[in-house]
Amino acid sequence: MKTLRAADRVVAGVLRWGVIATLAVILALVILGVVMRLLGWFSVTWTDEAIEPLMGYMVFLCAVALWRERAHFTVEVLNHALPVGVRRPIQLIIEALGLAFALVFLWQALPFALGATEESPFLQIPKKYMFVVMPVAAALMTVYSVRDLVTALQRVGDTEPGTSTRVNEITR
Repeated sequence: MKTLRAADRVVAGVLRWGVIATLAVILALVILGVVMRLLGWFSVTWTDEAIEPLMGYMVFLCAVALWRERAHFTVEVLNHALPVGVRRPIQLIIEALGLAFALVFLWQALPFALGATEESPFLQIPKKYMFVVMPVAAALMTVYSVRDLVTALQRVGDTEPGTSTRVNEITR
């Protein structure tokens, strides 16, 4: 279990710094493009093409980070209005649906990314390198969905009113 927690912390760090790095590079490229066009020195046409995959990487890395921490949007009004005996099975269904989504995403993203044969027009980068983030994100989301489903299964018989399965409470 210690090894899993250590691996989870490494993944969390990679996700966090990956999002920060891609955002910083996107910002630098946008500023470079604007300054070069403003000064009229030359046009940096490749920046638009470089920003597109970086934006994709940032979005998918951020999505996995949110999935990992269970920090995505939820509607908790109904959940808090229900008795505890009903909350647990509903939480189990939600976790099962999250796992189903992650598995379908992986099933669709893997052949899409590996089957990409095009290259970007200006930089001539194979698009499969741009799309590889999708199956990686889907695989990580699947792993975290399994973790959340197992946690929900362990809590089905609980009589305590707390229903949170946020990562900080799971990994303690």
